[in-house]
Amino acid sequence: MSISTLRGERKPTQKWTQKDRLIALALTVYESGLCKGCGQPLDHTTGERPRDYSVREYHCSGCYELESRTKKHEPGQKVYLFPEE
Repeated sequence: MSISTLRGERKPTQKWTQKDRLIALALTVYESGLCKGCGQPLDHTTGERPRDYSVREYHCSGCYELESRTKKHEPGQKVYLFPEE
């Protein structure tokens, strides 16, 4: 789905606009410049003067539930989160 479809500027069955193609290209260029491990920009983490980073930890209850269940599920079984009421 393209940006123009999400914004209601065109129907999903219509061709992408020039703006859609430029945004998709910009996203591709941006993502290609990120570290595949940590997701930080490579120009910040490599080269002659990399930036310093600090690590912060947090506990995500959603990830905990997913990770604890995925080790037990059968092949083909999907595990997902939904909010409890």
